Amino acid sequence: MKDLVINYGAGIGIPKLVFELLTAIDKNGGAAAMTSSLKNISLDVGMEEGIGVFVIMGLVSHAITSHFVAHYYKNKIENDRLVNRYKNTDEVLAKIDIYPISKGLKNRLKTKYILPK
Repeated sequence: MKDLVINYGAGIGIPKLVFELLTAIDKNGGAAAMTSSLKNISLDVGMEEGIGVFVIMGLVSHAITSHFVAHYYKNKIENDRLVNRYKNTDEVLAKIDIYPISKGLKNRLKTKYILPK
């Protein structure tokens, strides 16, 4: 479940951080800063499009984070295998089951380990 917290945290946190930065550097204050930030992020098209930009930013940051978390655990397994910590496939699969990650990521790692490209 640790991977889900990281993925959703990035998906929500990065757009929130960008919005807070845009609001903080705006010359207006309060609600005017929010509306002008939404309009500015959409390249002066409109506030609704600015909200869409933040939604897309959240989806992209979630996808990128998900990829890198899976890549991190895949590299961790490969490095431990190279150092001879795991003698056979059963030990690797048992170690994947111990990781504090979601079932989906566990299945993806097992598939990548058993069926390498």
